[in-house]
Amino acid sequence: MKFGLSADQAWAILCRHSKEEIEPLRLQELLRDKDRVSALVAVYNTSFEPSSRNDEDDDDDDANQPKEEHRMLVVDLSRQRMTIDTISHLLRFAMAKKLKQYILQLAWGRNNRKSSIRTDEIHQQAQHERPRQFSHEDYIGRSEKISSANVSSIYAEAAPSLPSMHLALRVPHGGVMLLEDGTNALAAIHREWDRLERLSDSMRRGQLRGATGSMIRDVILIGRGTSQTALQFVYTALLKDERAVSATRFGLVEPTAVRIRRNLTGAPNPITIQGRTLRFLTTIDPIASAALVADLDPASTLVISLALNGNEETGLATKTIKTWLLQSLGSMRRADQILSKHMLLVTGNDRIVSVINKPERIHIVPEHSRCEAFTTFSPAGLLPLSIVFGWPLVKEFVQGAHNMDKHFIETNPRHNLPVLLALTDIWNEILLGASARVIAPLTEAFASYPKFVAALESQTCCRQVERRSDQPLCSSVIIDAALDGSLDRTLYQSSARMNTEIVMALDSQLLFNTGRILGHNQKEDIQSVHDKFVCSWFAHADELALGSQRPGQSDTGNLAESPGPNTASSTGDVGEGNRPNLLLMTGKLDAFACGQLVVLAEHRALVKAFLLGLDPFVQEPGSSLRMYRTDLVKEELQELYMFDADSNGDGDGEKGDERLNISSMTLLRHYATLTRHRASE
Repeated sequence: MKFGLSADQAWAILCRHSKEEIEPLRLQELLRDKDRVSALVAVYNTSFEPSSRNDEDDDDDDANQPKEEHRMLVVDLSRQRMTIDTISHLLRFAMAKKLKQYILQLAWGRNNRKSSIRTDEIHQQAQHERPRQFSHEDYIGRSEKISSANVSSIYAEAAPSLPSMHLALRVPHGGVMLLEDGTNALAAIHREWDRLERLSDSMRRGQLRGATGSMIRDVILIGRGTSQTALQFVYTALLKDERAVSATRFGLVEPTAVRIRRNLTGAPNPITIQGRTLRFLTTIDPIASAALVADLDPASTLVISLALNGNEETGLATKTIKTWLLQSLGSMRRADQILSKHMLLVTGNDRIVSVINKPERIHIVPEHSRCEAFTTFSPAGLLPLSIVFGWPLVKEFVQGAHNMDKHFIETNPRHNLPVLLALTDIWNEILLGASARVIAPLTEAFASYPKFVAALESQTCCRQVERRSDQPLCSSVIIDAALDGSLDRTLYQSSARMNTEIVMALDSQLLFNTGRILGHNQKEDIQSVHDKFVCSWFAHADELALGSQRPGQSDTGNLAESPGPNTASSTGDVGEGNRPNLLLMTGKLDAFACGQLVVLAEHRALVKAFLLGLDPFVQEPGSSLRMYRTDLVKEELQELYMFDADSNGDGDGEKGDERLNISSMTLLRHYATLTRHRASE
């Protein structure tokens, strides 16, 4: 690899490489090169020790102690329109942009590299240590391991501190990450973990109940943004995991009335007890709120409001659900008693914290980690998950996240999964002109993954630091290919250039997810159907890359016999191929893997934003950009409501707000007229 190139020179080489060397090539040719295929498949193997199977019980039987489990992540780039040289050119560009220093920055967070407190502490505790290479063990703050020689090199390479220190949110106990004032940021984070564990354990054991004495069974999370969509992905995925589903039922018993009725009628014992549920309210639409709570019992429902920066829309949605709780439970109880038992607040707004006199009902997002896209591992994400699934599984979720952090920080960029994926995105979206990235979740467990990635990259990969006409920008448009294959024809035959990302878990826990409903009598038939389903995943990837295959034709294009009369090729209905796609596979989609995947997506977005000069550290969701205009329209609507009813909304004598579009004004008048008529009926 050449050294000393500037970022502009490296980019120019990439542009020339894409036009002169890659554009004439087809994937059918590239896939014949076995060495290339092997080199473009990246595998990350790791192991971890899960929480005890009976962690929430008081049983310390050695038979129930956890055993080390192995996990695997695979990124298959062999069906991308790139060569080994392409990877080398992309890495050269990344190194010219000083990506390694940026990753080091992320690892240290807001630690002030020039702080005398930090320097003195390290020198005092490690002055006799032998110099060694900087590693992630240093990052998590085991300062007694850092040599004095390393300190100088670390400080020399690091750039000024970043506005986010979110990697600290998943660092395990025993570490030290100092803030600029010398405070250990991890101390407060770990105290919050202990608090969340006590709270969730009390609720799940029935020691902390609702206002009527009912156990908490359902959780409503009110909020919007990336952390909300990340939780939707994690929750959907864990509903297909055997351990997680079992954890949702911990402490719950069959309702007395149901048990008595079943005994009187002689009905058989239930197969399972309905576990705890997590529901999401991301809009202020009252219709959505009503639908969300329609089948919930307010006596066993906990409401968590996520107001990172005091977002007004979140407040309005919270007010709607608060009204539902008070009307349903308030006939014999004071409002403050109900709210103290059924509502919690997670916020990063210090003003809100200062005016609420119930600190035990508030969970605060640390000031150093309030960038909206990276709050999943703050109380905003861990609180609802710990109540529904229990703290042991949340620990594994955090373990998986920290494991991916270590991989990101310690691994060479050539084998670094987030770096490779980010570089592939830049290659496709800028140099090859892909209009979008299509994410195909081929199993139910991944159904919410595209929505999460879309929210994350929308928040992190759009805002420019400096506006330059010559600066390349990623489209950051994510399309959900859905589970039913409804977009397959578009993917195979559309003239639009799109890069497809196929996500899957090799172990889908088939018997658990089917046996509960379909029974075990048809196990062989179910396995046979599932085998064909799995084969369709790889067929999907190869169809995109190679095009429609004729009978007797291998994927290398050698035709042994002519197509039959009923084949797609004989009718002209064929896929042309040469459509790049990649496979993102995990061995088993459990809490640990969910943590890995969430952080993988975070680091991928961060690297992409950094290389393209974008600002990923935004505190408010994108919807905040329209808040001022929303207030303008609301003011005009109020004036229309107050206008003389004799005008019938025809606009006579109405000047209207000149700051509003005349089209919006006209339609708003129709809406106001309709609403007045509805109210008078």
